[in-house]
Amino acid sequence: MGENSTNCPAIFAPRISELSNGSSSLAFIRDMKNLTTLVLRNNNISDIIPSNIGEYQILQQLDLSFNSLSGQLPKSLFNLSTLAYL
Repeated sequence: MGENSTNCPAIFAPRISELSNGSSSLAFIRDMKNLTTLVLRNNNISDIIPSNIGEYQILQQLDLSFNSLSGQLPKSLFNLSTLAYL
C-alpha cells in the first residue's frame, strides 16, 4: 500500500452485522465506539438503547428492528451527523 499507508487510519471500519449473540442486552457494544454499521435486527433484544449512543461519532447505519426494545430514544442519537440509516 505504499509508504504513506500508515497515515490512513480510516481504512479499517469495524462493523457488527446481524449478530445473534443469545443476549437480550446491548451492553456488549458499550465500548465499540468506532463502529460504522450496527445491524442487530431480529435478535430478541429487550434492552434500552444505550444513552451514550451519541458517542458513536462515525456510525452510519443502525438497525435494531424486530427486537423488543424498551424506553425512549436517547437524545444523543439525534446528534449523530454521519447516521444515514436508522
